[in-house]
Amino acid sequence: MSVVLAVAAVSVAVVLRDDGDDGPGSVRAADVLTERQLALIRTAVPDPKCDDAAAGPAPADASLVPLDVMRVNGTCLSVATEYLPAAQVAARRDELSRDPAVVESGVAPPMEADAAGQPAVEDHRGDQWPLDLLGVPQGSTDMPWPDGTGVVVAVLDSGIDDTHPDLAGAVIGRRHYPGEGKPDPDGHGTHVAGIIAARAGNGGITGVAPGVSLLDVPVRLGEHTNAVGPSWYVGMTWAVNHGADVVNMSFGVAMAALNTPEYRHLIALGTAVIEFARNSDVVPVTSGGNCGGTELERDDSCEERDERQLPSAYDGVVNVGAVDADRELASYSTRNDDIHLVAPGGDNWNPFGAFAGGEVLSDKPGGGFAREMGTSQAAPHVAAAAAIARFVRPDASADEIVQALLDTADQNGVREDDRGKKGSGHGMLDIPGLVERMRAGPSTPPSPAPSSAKPADAARTQAAYVHDGTLYVYDGTTSNPVRRVDPNAPLRWVSWSSDHTLLVGADNRTLFSWAGPGTKAVEKPCDWCGDPYGRPALVDNAAVTDPAGGAPTGDLVVRIAPDGTLTRYNAHTLDEIGSSPAVFPPGAVGGKTLNGTVGGKLLVLDSGGAHASERLWLVDPVSGQAGAYHDVSGRPFGDIATSADGTKAALVTSYGTCGRPDGMYVLAGSDLREIAKPTPPAGVLVDELFFNGGTLLATMSSYAIAPGQPCTKGASAGLWQLNGTTWQRVDATMSSGRPLEGRPGTMPHGWLTVRGGNGSVEPATPIDLDQGGIGAVTGHVWATPTRTEVPVPAPR
Repeated sequence: MSVVLAVAAVSVAVVLRDDGDDGPGSVRAADVLTERQLALIRTAVPDPKCDDAAAGPAPADASLVPLDVMRVNGTCLSVATEYLPAAQVAARRDELSRDPAVVESGVAPPMEADAAGQPAVEDHRGDQWPLDLLGVPQGSTDMPWPDGTGVVVAVLDSGIDDTHPDLAGAVIGRRHYPGEGKPDPDGHGTHVAGIIAARAGNGGITGVAPGVSLLDVPVRLGEHTNAVGPSWYVGMTWAVNHGADVVNMSFGVAMAALNTPEYRHLIALGTAVIEFARNSDVVPVTSGGNCGGTELERDDSCEERDERQLPSAYDGVVNVGAVDADRELASYSTRNDDIHLVAPGGDNWNPFGAFAGGEVLSDKPGGGFAREMGTSQAAPHVAAAAAIARFVRPDASADEIVQALLDTADQNGVREDDRGKKGSGHGMLDIPGLVERMRAGPSTPPSPAPSSAKPADAARTQAAYVHDGTLYVYDGTTSNPVRRVDPNAPLRWVSWSSDHTLLVGADNRTLFSWAGPGTKAVEKPCDWCGDPYGRPALVDNAAVTDPAGGAPTGDLVVRIAPDGTLTRYNAHTLDEIGSSPAVFPPGAVGGKTLNGTVGGKLLVLDSGGAHASERLWLVDPVSGQAGAYHDVSGRPFGDIATSADGTKAALVTSYGTCGRPDGMYVLAGSDLREIAKPTPPAGVLVDELFFNGGTLLATMSSYAIAPGQPCTKGASAGLWQLNGTTWQRVDATMSSGRPLEGRPGTMPHGWLTVRGGNGSVEPATPIDLDQGGIGAVTGHVWATPTRTEVPVPAPR
């Protein structure tokens, strides 16, 4: 029968999505996990080298609590177990929550196996009524569908006795753990494995998919079954990393028992594990629970009749109910709207309590056989069917296979009295129909993507700011830490690749790059990053080759020395690639400074040459060839602003005197022709220029001049907008800010603002961290420019 967690029921706390009038709604990743957590999971790539083992064996001290910790390091997702005194768990979880590589942590509650077994029997295929029900000719071991050779099914359970003759050669891997005992101390896992993959023609039973390979993944099931083994969170992660195509989980826990603020992190941890599987195109299958029927018919561990369970309530998991040999819903099978389809699970209940022989026959440890019943037996029939679907269409996504299972399930395969009732789902598993569907190719329209399908990063604003000595990147919902900032080496510059997946920046001493949540910033000492008149520049997708290997290097960080020498660095590793002189026409012999990029070209200032004023050039980052130029008055002051489409650049110039800028220009990105030469506002300094769609904005400050003293910056003068050639103040209190677009949810647009030294998101959405509050911000903010104009927040 189904394995059920024995924990006390408590009140509901998580709000679930309801996709129908009568359905309870599944636990969706987008509803439970933050964007930071989802982003970490999306970066993960299954790999058996990922280390998910605990640091050592389970300690002899039984009072220590096993804390599972999910991390993503680079592209490697793993779940490791730490053992702590109970009093230290909360503090450790709080510490882990501040680690940017940690997705979630939690203590899995104890599990308890509850299966009804029967004496060994000697009749084999003739007693396998489930195969008859699924369409195999009676008495035959020749399946009317492929055997699934080469497909891998992971069995998360009590373990598998791989010495059983029926399973000879079937198990290709096992997750061992310190302190393990017998391969299957309970028998539940071996029984499940036989239903899936028992080899045909050896005198035993025959599995639904007798050619598939199995991964044996023992998990902790109560005090006596793998008591020191890993949780299912660890087991599922290991299975995905080791190449599983399908995962069978014949266990569950009352959802109400974990649906509280105290245990909400466990729901999040389970959601993250399932999302990792789905993103890796692994099909998760689980038993629907044995909580139907009367008190005598259902499991003792059920908190209430037809209760919802986890992991069956997670979005993307195939949830299986049970029927008996007469196609009637089994008396014990849970009847709720989480059930997706039904499969043979057996039933032997009658009013007199006698066993009627209606259980499912399968293997048991030691080479024998046993009859058992439950949704634990129904689920592996569906897991085997999913493996057959993957065999037929190796290129099919997990969601395609899940949808095909549901679409081909047959209500006519269920007894007439039960058709359409709760607990019957879409109907009876139909493997021949499933095979036909898969052979027909992708359905139209295609199956829906996972709930947390990755958004188009390039359409979502990325913003950066410094808070409490740490540089953070805000991606529309979540602030992710990048690196600590040295107070003696203030941040000078940040820039993103065009697809917004790579951040590169510099302070006075260090050049760094960051590839997103779950990765560590790469840092290199930089003795030229403190140049007060220039800065590095990021150019992505550059068609330049590495002199050492001849391979395209792609994304580049570029610097230019005063003599015009261009030096290029790999934007990901920050290793130097090579250098070459920039090519300017005769007369451009002044000192060179790099001030930014527009449209994939460098913006280089030539100062002190033969021409009468400073000259801003467009320079090709690969060939170094200078092209179009525009004469300006003074050196660029601050960053040059560029529009998202690269058609405009804007800059303020100054000869270093205190007061009004000496020049202000809006130039065409393609040839630097002058679009506008606005009049600077009187009595203020320009702090930042940036584009909001095609509109130019600036934050400004007052200033003071005292004889013999340097220019002193005064109070913020707010946010200004350029209308034609005239500046108009649109917000009096915003000292720094950037527009945001592409945010998920109902408010895709907004602003990241700084007022009175404190940052916030305006307007805040329910999924924003701390309701949009960021806290104290040092300096100003940076962001990728928006493609559309975002309305400025109402004045405050």
